[in-house]
Amino acid sequence: MTLIGCSNKDEQLKADIATKSQQDISFAGVDYTVQNGEAVLSGNCATAQDKQEVEKTVKGIAGIKQVQSNIVIAPVVLNGDEMLKRSAEQQVKDYPRVKAEVKDSVITLIGSIKKDDEQKLLNELNTVHAKGVKNELTLQ
Repeated sequence: MTLIGCSNKDEQLKADIATKSQQDISFAGVDYTVQNGEAVLSGNCATAQDKQEVEKTVKGIAGIKQVQSNIVIAPVVLNGDEMLKRSAEQQVKDYPRVKAEVKDSVITLIGSIKKDDEQKLLNELNTVHAKGVKNELTLQ
C-alpha cells in the first residue's frame, strides 16, 4: 500500500469518527486523530461509562486497527467553545493528522498537513466564525 492510500484511508476513518461524534454527546470533550489506521483519543469524558462508549464506538468503525485511549474522566463543560469545536471538527475531518482545539473562541490547529491542503483548510475554517485561527501545523 502506498502512503497516499494510507492517507486517504485515514481521512475516511477520521470522517467516520467525526460523523459518530456528532451523534453522541459522550464525544463532547474528546479529541481524536488517525494515522495508519490507529485512532488516538484524548481529552475528557464525564463518566467512565461515557469513556467506554466512546472507545467502543471508535473500535467498532470498520478499518480502525487499534485505538489508543488517553481519555481522562473529568468534567466536560458544554459552552460556546464546545459548539465551535464541533464545527471545527467537521472542517478538519478530512485531514487525519490535524487536530482542532478551541479556547476562548479561537481555534488552534495542531498536527501536520500537506502544504497544498493548508490554505484550503484555513479557508474552510473561516466559515465557522471563530474569533481567530492559530495555525501550529507542520507542513509535509
